[in-house]
Amino acid sequence: MVRAALIVLLHAVLAWAPTVDAQGGRAAPAPLYIEAEFDPPQTYVGAEARLRLRLLRAPNLPHGVLRPPHFGDDAELSLIGRVRAYEETRFGATYEVREQSYLVVPRRAGRLTLQSPEVLGPLSKAKAFARVPRAAPRALEVRPPPNAPGEPWLPARRVTLEESWSHDPAALAAGQPVVRTLVVRADGISGNRLPSLRMTGQANLSVHDDRGWFSSEYLDPGMAGQRALRFILIAQDEGEIELPALSLAWWDTGADLPAVAPRGGE
Repeated sequence: MVRAALIVLLHAVLAWAPTVDAQGGRAAPAPLYIEAEFDPPQTYVGAEARLRLRLLRAPNLPHGVLRPPHFGDDAELSLIGRVRAYEETRFGATYEVREQSYLVVPRRAGRLTLQSPEVLGPLSKAKAFARVPRAAPRALEVRPPPNAPGEPWLPARRVTLEESWSHDPAALAAGQPVVRTLVVRADGISGNRLPSLRMTGQANLSVHDDRGWFSSEYLDPGMAGQRALRFILIAQDEGEIELPALSLAWWDTGADLPAVAPRGGE
């Protein structure tokens, strides 16, 4: 998957080039810019992409903010962190910058269109704002899931599968319960989309679901999700019981390849 960031300017001034007057001379830079940056510029259905919106305005302009984008049912949108405020110099002009980041998770393949962001506040009524032309809508290219084994579809940057026991299972007596906890952790996908692993009973072993939970964090690097499940195991008689190995198929969005998370991250 292409990993370079794509920066698009949502107005007619391209590549930060200063405007040129009718006599061919270099005119003053525009007093206002709006930028949108998708990283990566191409993603999968269900995979995250970062969207950065930046409002750059000359210090003499009124204050304003950008309204959060709206994708309707085509994508999930989650805010990351707070608005960043800083100054930046472009072509000799100083701008006050307000930058906000979002995580975008497309729900369907195709082109996810980003309309020109709406400016709110006193800036939207300034004459300089009225003179800034609007560009055509931009789009994030969204690919369908590839034909790969594994259900459900789990596009992520990293997935691990861990287990722990309330007691040493090798030292248990018949009829003594032991709790087995399985935890799936993932970077790049929310906890509610991680699967609920299952264990079934077998000869000489009874298995009871205890309780489980999931959680999600929306961090600067991206989403981080986890899901934990607890099982109570009781051996019915003395003897050795072999538990089947656990694994979880997922799609590595960094390598753009299928991957498998074995138990304990082995």
